[in-house]
Amino acid sequence: MVQAHPGQDVVLSCRVETPSDLTAETLDWTNGTNVVHVFWSLGDDPDNQDPRFKGRTILNHQNMKDGNVSLTLTNVTKKDEGNYTCCLRTQKAHTTIQVRKTPFSDTSCFFFETEACRI
Repeated sequence: MVQAHPGQDVVLSCRVETPSDLTAETLDWTNGTNVVHVFWSLGDDPDNQDPRFKGRTILNHQNMKDGNVSLTLTNVTKKDEGNYTCCLRTQKAHTTIQVRKTPFSDTSCFFFETEACRI
């Protein structure tokens, strides 16, 4: 479980089972029907990103060379709750991570629960 206060950053962790260079792959991170982040071979595609996430996501391209497609979501808010899906289009693989505010937290702190993400 990851704890974050409003305005802090969280990492939505995700790796492929067999580490490999994914920088030439097509990758989508979505939240329901909202596009959180898109990576087309060798570059991010902010034009297709939902306005709510513009300028708030970071995909470390260097880590992608080892099969790590974790996404950093910056400046978190309560509205960031929900299911986040990571999809590698060319490998036809996807996984879902649930992010939610726990009932035990107060209004100034969020606990992001993420399941282990392995593609």
